[in-house]
Amino acid sequence: MCVEIAIATFNGERYLSDQIQSILSQDYSDWRLLIRDDGSTDSTHKILQAFLQQEPRRLQWLNPVESQNIGVVCNFNRLLEYSSSNYTFLCDQDDVWLPSKIKDSLQIIKQMEYQWGVETPILVHSDLHVVTAKLQLFHASFWRSHNLDPTRNTLRDLLVRNNITGCTVVINKALRKLALPIPNSIFMHDWWLALVATAFGKIAWLSKPTILYRQHQRNQVSAQSQKLRYLVTRLQQPRRIREYYRKTQKQAQEFFNRYGSQLSAQDKEIVSAYCECENLGFCAKRQLLIRHKLFDIGLVRNLALLSLI
Repeated sequence: MCVEIAIATFNGERYLSDQIQSILSQDYSDWRLLIRDDGSTDSTHKILQAFLQQEPRRLQWLNPVESQNIGVVCNFNRLLEYSSSNYTFLCDQDDVWLPSKIKDSLQIIKQMEYQWGVETPILVHSDLHVVTAKLQLFHASFWRSHNLDPTRNTLRDLLVRNNITGCTVVINKALRKLALPIPNSIFMHDWWLALVATAFGKIAWLSKPTILYRQHQRNQVSAQSQKLRYLVTRLQQPRRIREYYRKTQKQAQEFFNRYGSQLSAQDKEIVSAYCECENLGFCAKRQLLIRHKLFDIGLVRNLALLSLI
């Protein structure tokens, strides 16, 4: 069964070769790599052309001539609109896939379809090994280093905070059809897919890491340092944190506009409540969040949510 891998490239000359080579080295070989470049100005095009000559039947470059920059959300939307496979993987340009990623992810998503039916929208994601720019192990588990819990995947959880890392994701055809088109105004494409999957289908995960998640030097901080930095930011730059939650509310509104009539009564109430927060006074906002159990992940973030939203 041929699966498709959607990779959105942009000025990826430094690490793109490693990523494509790791896909070529997968245990599962029946795949097609869909590529859309977002107006790169470095040597990304030369790298893609070299791999296309090497693998002309398995690599497809959707826009080798077009150079328009449309942004990451719109870029992935176009890739997913082009995809026709039963299963589509999302791929970033600067990571490295472990050899059994496709095989392991397919096993889980096929099990889910067997249990729930192929018409059920399904998303599968996984943990990641965090590595340095030179692929040296920095943290064995991205989930543990960022205090992420994959079991927190209900609609009320995902409205406030996305705990699904897009570069690990595979979706089935049912989810792709239901989620498209992805609005360009949302926070991120993988977050939108997660919201649709949890509202109308199922989310599953592999605790086993499937990717070497490359962190550039400026991002290499411990989980504890992140928490401390977040607290300092909350105290010093409240506007930035407030804007984050406002963007999540706007995303929730986009979701409600599209799917409100299809949601269960309970989910409709939850989404509507989160959208309503922006128009309420200080005390009414907090009461609404607490009543509907709309919380972020961890004490520090929840302090920010309740004090700054």
